[in-house]
Amino acid sequence: MIELIQIRQMTLDDIEMIHHDFNNHGIERDIDYILNCWEENESGTRITLLAFYKEELAGSLHLLSTSNYPPFIEQGIPEVNDFNVFEPVKRLGIGNRLMDEIEKIAIEKYGKVGIGVGMHFYYGPAQRLYAKRDMYLMAEESLITMKWSCHSRTFVQIMIWSFI
Repeated sequence: MIELIQIRQMTLDDIEMIHHDFNNHGIERDIDYILNCWEENESGTRITLLAFYKEELAGSLHLLSTSNYPPFIEQGIPEVNDFNVFEPVKRLGIGNRLMDEIEKIAIEKYGKVGIGVGMHFYYGPAQRLYAKRDMYLMAEESLITMKWSCHSRTFVQIMIWSFI
């Protein structure tokens, strides 16, 4: 039986597909951004996972070896970044599968990972997904609330997760 959800790392051949499919689903991704992601995958500073549902691109998730958030940089914490699942296939377990795979990679390479969680309503599904995952030890120092000004002028809650 063919599994409906498949996860794999981005390849060079995926660039045009990613650009086309993301833009078709209303998530603007400039071709230069996607090319940069590929270059960072090649250099080892980023890992991009792609999710497929019924053999069609359904979303992606990145792991940055070096975050752009100062608290993560100071502590050498890699960051789960730019997490997307296309609207028509949300709530089918795709986001959880992406997180499962990125966690395996993060455990092996770093033993810890951070996530910047947007406080805008648009990020609600991701907030709920992160809250439901129970593989993390959340110590007092693990949750840092910051008045972090984003492009959308929303707050970001920084979570530093250590794997149990």
